[in-house]
Amino acid sequence: MKRMFDRTRTSRAILRWLILFLIVSCAPQPSGMAQPIGRRVGPQFPFLASGARAASLGDATIAIIDNYSGLGTNPATLGMMKKSLLDYTTQRVQKGVTFEHLGAVYKVTTADALALTFDLLHFGGTDFYDNRAVRKLGYEMRSSLAYSRLLSDEFAIGVNVQALNATTGPNTVWAVLGDFGVVYTPGQYIRYGLSIKNIGTQYKVAAQILPTEDYTSRVSKVVGVGLALDFPFADASQRFLISSQLEKVLAEENSIYKIGIEYAPFWTPRETAFHAALRVGLLVRSEESQPRLGMGLGFKRFAADYAYSYAPRYHQPSHMFTITYSFGRSDERLPQPEF
Repeated sequence: MKRMFDRTRTSRAILRWLILFLIVSCAPQPSGMAQPIGRRVGPQFPFLASGARAASLGDATIAIIDNYSGLGTNPATLGMMKKSLLDYTTQRVQKGVTFEHLGAVYKVTTADALALTFDLLHFGGTDFYDNRAVRKLGYEMRSSLAYSRLLSDEFAIGVNVQALNATTGPNTVWAVLGDFGVVYTPGQYIRYGLSIKNIGTQYKVAAQILPTEDYTSRVSKVVGVGLALDFPFADASQRFLISSQLEKVLAEENSIYKIGIEYAPFWTPRETAFHAALRVGLLVRSEESQPRLGMGLGFKRFAADYAYSYAPRYHQPSHMFTITYSFGRSDERLPQPEF
């Protein structure tokens, strides 16, 4: 009886989300700004995924709570995680441009989590570390500290403070930004996410690393909403993760649409046995669409993920690899909070 009630509540929640998504998608957009999203950007980090799983799902990770994927979009996802973890990502964005990510999440209690992240976007691949001529071409670096807390079994909030610096011009420039997010889980198999990103100081970068048609040095403020859904609605047969996300860059005209699907060929509890996944995703910005493909393999505490994407503006493919190690006891054995 309880399972039937959970399924009914989940179905109603899905219907409410679809209605909201249609209303927001069809709402008229302001016509004062003519620059399309994804081309009028200076700092690139708001549009780079932190891991291969996130990238292969079209960056639709605002409500994904079982690994590091959601942090880049929504810091509240950390509070829902059950274990601590470390992960490393390397990405060939395009010829001569590399993105690297190092992250750590620590579950302090069942309700509290901290995350420390370092991201680096630079020219020259591995030559960056030992070739001064390459290093002079510049880089953008982001360091961030995030905190998330469960306010109840269904609701989590989170905040992420970022320090950005770049050497793409004659002088090093800095900025301090903040992200805020919430996650709501009305049913066992569905999660909603909402986030506001990049609230903070100006960041006047002299030149961009990734090519854009119309360049600005400001940091884009982004508001996002989305959901993640497990299907079928049964613990022993969850084969699909379906995630979708709608983002609006403030003061720009269009919206960003993201969708991702993850398929598990056979069902096993994550981080307790061998698991595998195939993934597809799609990211749409104005007139540009980016298809994504990926896969993941894992055994107990270890996981490896790969993502492939093709951006028409760069006219070349991008490859991303992520290695993850989870550690610590299950969250049931962590110190219990007092709500």
